[in-house]
Amino acid sequence: MAQTPIKLHYFPLRGRGEVSRLVLHYAKKDFVDDRINPADWATHKPKTPFGNLPYLEIGNEAFGQSMAIFSYLAREAGLYGTSNIEALKIEQIAQLREDLLTEEIKVWKEKDAAKNAEMTKNMNENVYPKVFGNFEKLAKENQSKAGSKYSVGKQLTLADIILFEGTVTASQKDPTVLDKYPTVKGVAALVADVDGIKQYLAKRAKTDL
Repeated sequence: MAQTPIKLHYFPLRGRGEVSRLVLHYAKKDFVDDRINPADWATHKPKTPFGNLPYLEIGNEAFGQSMAIFSYLAREAGLYGTSNIEALKIEQIAQLREDLLTEEIKVWKEKDAAKNAEMTKNMNENVYPKVFGNFEKLAKENQSKAGSKYSVGKQLTLADIILFEGTVTASQKDPTVLDKYPTVKGVAALVADVDGIKQYLAKRAKTDL
């Protein structure tokens, strides 16, 4: 990964910033993890490329959009597969996770207790089974075809990191949620034990999202 100074700006949440953090820790890249207090957001917002977070500073340039950021970082770290087809499969998993995160954020933002309970029920009965089922299908197919323990190809990729992070919110609420998806559970455990990531997770503060 390039040695140009890097600064990642996001709220003190996992949300749309955590995949980038995980990739940077995997790469053992020195970077500034700027966790912006929501109370300071109004003053910080004009500094962002598109009026939202996360954004990434590389030297004197700033870049927005979470998927663009973690895709760039993953390419720099050698986590983007060995072919265009593998890259396509990685991006497929990334989009599935983005769709899931969008729904998780809606629940997280809903302050009305009754509405939140209804939305949470839908997540548990419909959204998580659908997304985790797709994760399971893709990872299982790859492991069978590639003879590997990963979700894409024969080596660790961004897809594995995304799959891991994509299950954290649900797993925090229900530690047994991945028992129905053993392949996903195996990939998540593998990522959690990767050097660089393992050390970061050991000190990471727990957040709801």
